[in-house]
Amino acid sequence: ESFRVLVLPRVQVLSQATLPVIRSFAESGGIVVFVESLPDASVEQGVDRRVAEWPHTLLERFPNTVLLAKAGGPELIALLGRVLEPDCLISDNREVVSLRYRRGRRQYYFLANTSEETDYPALSVTLTGSGTAYELSPETGRVHQLASTAENGRVGLSLDLPRLGSRVVMLSPTRVKSQRPRPRLLPPAKRLLSLPRTWKFEAQNGNYLPLADWEFVSGGHDTGTNWLGYTVLYRTHFRVTNKPRWARLLLDGVLRQELHEGHRLKPVAVKLNDQEVGDFEPSTHYDRLCFEADVIDLLRRGENELIIAGTGGMGEAVHLDQVQYLVGDFSLGWRGRQWVVTAPRRKLGVGSWAEQGYPFFSGIGIYRSSFRAPKPLPEGRLLLRFAKVGDLVDVRLNGESVGVRAWPPYEVEVTGKLRPGKNEIEIRIANTLHNLFRLDRRPSGLLGSVQLVAAKE
Repeated sequence: ESFRVLVLPRVQVLSQATLPVIRSFAESGGIVVFVESLPDASVEQGVDRRVAEWPHTLLERFPNTVLLAKAGGPELIALLGRVLEPDCLISDNREVVSLRYRRGRRQYYFLANTSEETDYPALSVTLTGSGTAYELSPETGRVHQLASTAENGRVGLSLDLPRLGSRVVMLSPTRVKSQRPRPRLLPPAKRLLSLPRTWKFEAQNGNYLPLADWEFVSGGHDTGTNWLGYTVLYRTHFRVTNKPRWARLLLDGVLRQELHEGHRLKPVAVKLNDQEVGDFEPSTHYDRLCFEADVIDLLRRGENELIIAGTGGMGEAVHLDQVQYLVGDFSLGWRGRQWVVTAPRRKLGVGSWAEQGYPFFSGIGIYRSSFRAPKPLPEGRLLLRFAKVGDLVDVRLNGESVGVRAWPPYEVEVTGKLRPGKNEIEIRIANTLHNLFRLDRRPSGLLGSVQLVAAKE
């Protein structure tokens, strides 16, 4: 891939190895934009005179293509507009955004209307490129030709962009077999039924109990052969009211700390309820520094004590700079002044899972239920409409995937997939890592009702 612009927003530290790469980019005609500040330190040395002088040299050598924007937002956009002609021209419209991608001789444009209130019928769009314009369905791969004009390396066309709607446009130098587009749906849609408000629930890969509050104890010096040695100990407690079917201890950044770069690892001992935790293995939860171990046999009902200890000498001992986690088949309940491990909730109502026993869960929540569709099915196109989701929803009807939606409108078409009578539905909803990393109960999951509606074309 190639890029025409490199934007460095408020960058103060760069690796020395990065400097010649950016200089080569500028020498080849690339546009470099520093935003608000210039770097003056390196990863290798900290404050670095060479790094501090380098951006000034670039600004003097390439005054038309190496630029400093004093602020982001409108000022940055205006600056880029003076040196770079947009790939997609939409006059006087800041609510429609676009993204361009080239593959071989074809070019693809993704256009999205970010407004929640305004529809843009027959929006005039001018795209950089040549060839015939087609609209591409990212779900089915179907394409149909669009009416367009071509002049001076640009293609003009008209698009219908409803509120929160999006389109993918392909420019192809060769003809593509075109299919008749499906007509747009006309509001309003007729509600046929509302799906149940209580669902069977499963937290894929388990729920999380954050272990964030630790007591630090600095031990005495070693009087033996390692006379420079000292010990440190981190201790925390948590309560379990119902022992889960399985539980694993997830340590982040603890077991891979090096005494010095390229040297051996810091010695670490982990104990749960005075028994050593061993057999740690790499975890796939979120990054390569995570390791996990099975602790179900060490876990007990009531109070549990977890200790992480290490020794130091010429180098520092192990330190905790991340939250650690207990992961398992459980829910969490607020008891007194702490979260405690409770029996897993297998059914959740419509609303955030963060308020129903899964406050810090980040991952995929699986909702299952069934409903009965009318007999016979009504005419027209049938859709499942989700009032609100946090954040991405994957819908499966009678074992078959019917659509994935990452932003509103959260609705999927089930025409031809819906059965008269009983239907089984599975909804997989993924949220962000915000709940897990920020320890913040951000609304997640099935946040609103689900309706089956019929719409006319």
